[in-house]
Amino acid sequence: MNIDAIDFCTHFYNCTNIPLRYYENSVMKLQLPLIEPNLDPFAKYYEVLINQPKPITYAVTKQFVYYGIVKDQETINNCIILGPITNVAYSKEMFK
Repeated sequence: MNIDAIDFCTHFYNCTNIPLRYYENSVMKLQLPLIEPNLDPFAKYYEVLINQPKPITYAVTKQFVYYGIVKDQETINNCIILGPITNVAYSKEMFK
């Protein structure tokens, strides 16, 4: 069975409920779930993740929120970014 990246991401999200984004040629092609840009805490971590030299890595915020990245080894501008993931409950202060 041949499955493309968007189908894979959709199935992965449906099975795990882990938020994710798929970038193709540095353009976001898929975001699950959809988040309003002004409410999305991820924006400030994109550059940190995309500039990591390792093809698979993660970043942890000071609030212990995790974001991971899996880069396509053949096309480095294609990647899947996972997160936010945390094991602590979100509070109003955390969102601020």
